[in-house]
Amino acid sequence: MAQRKSTKGTKQLGAEVSSELVDEFKRFCAARGETVRHHLELAMRRHLANPPPAPELPPLPPFPPVTPPTAAAEPVKPVKDVKPAKGKPRKGK
Repeated sequence: MAQRKSTKGTKQLGAEVSSELVDEFKRFCAARGETVRHHLELAMRRHLANPPPAPELPPLPPFPPVTPPTAAAEPVKPVKDVKPAKGKPRKGK
């Protein structure tokens, strides 16, 4: 299906909306003798001019307490170089 070309200065908006709401909206516009575009633009402008409050995000869970290292802990020993094993290499490695 070929996409319709937009009129200069406009954009197309595609969204899935409840079929009952769309049918009711179209009947409302038709009963007033006005276009869906006209009422959709009015509704969008009204919503942008008077937006509902932004939803509050749930609080983050607390971080677990951090235990400081103790002075009595033994220091980490460095790893020594590992020499390869003598003999034939294993298959698959």
